[in-house]
Amino acid sequence: MPLDGQTQTPDRHLRLEGVRNFRDMGGYRGHGGRPVAWGRLFRSGRLSGLTGGDRARVGALGLDLVVDFRQRSECELEPSAWAPGAAPRTENLEIVPGNPEGLFDADGTARTAGFMEHLYQVLALEHAGAYRAMFAHILAIPDARVLLHCAAGKDRTGLGSALLLLALGVSPEDAMEDYLLTSRFLDVDTEMDAVLAVAPHLLKPPMTREGIRPMFEVRRSYLESAFRAMDPVGAYLEGRLGLGPDALGALRERYLGA
Repeated sequence: MPLDGQTQTPDRHLRLEGVRNFRDMGGYRGHGGRPVAWGRLFRSGRLSGLTGGDRARVGALGLDLVVDFRQRSECELEPSAWAPGAAPRTENLEIVPGNPEGLFDADGTARTAGFMEHLYQVLALEHAGAYRAMFAHILAIPDARVLLHCAAGKDRTGLGSALLLLALGVSPEDAMEDYLLTSRFLDVDTEMDAVLAVAPHLLKPPMTREGIRPMFEVRRSYLESAFRAMDPVGAYLEGRLGLGPDALGALRERYLGA
């Protein structure tokens, strides 16, 4: 079902065997009413589960640049499963997520949603350097086909994708709709199981599965918190991310259709 009459098509979600939440960011209406080009900008979760069939499908996209926001330990635990010698150029822009020890008050009361809203402000303000580098790497490769990803493809990648869409002139409302699509393509319990398998400390008392569940969800309030931290967006894009008129013009020329 279309989100605003023109953004959702059956091709947005790439159904892969071993990778979740792999999506095309094309189709949203950008600067001057021009649509974001299809087949140029993608987002996903971890790539450690790529199967042979997945590699063929992803290989057909002709990716020029993969931006991986995971921290080094995540990359070592779950390295991307490209075929030998076939990995696209990959830039690791490490973003270390917030400390989950802060999820609970002294009396054990969970405050996970508030923690996540604060985390999104931290991503926007304290990790602006990673997103600034993301744009620099994209602009350094003419007409690059780009994939952004982290572990689940929802928080670090969620903000990076929203920033890319905003830079292209997509409205905050449509950038939000793209962010919320993760809830359709990423099962919370499956993702929680995958993370707990490598990070069981997240359930250290007084933490409980239900208590940490909001960490694995996408909620409008999370990205709204980042948007508030970036207000006004135009000044944030130029001042924090280095996207002046020339850089914005170059991005829009490359990634917006007629």
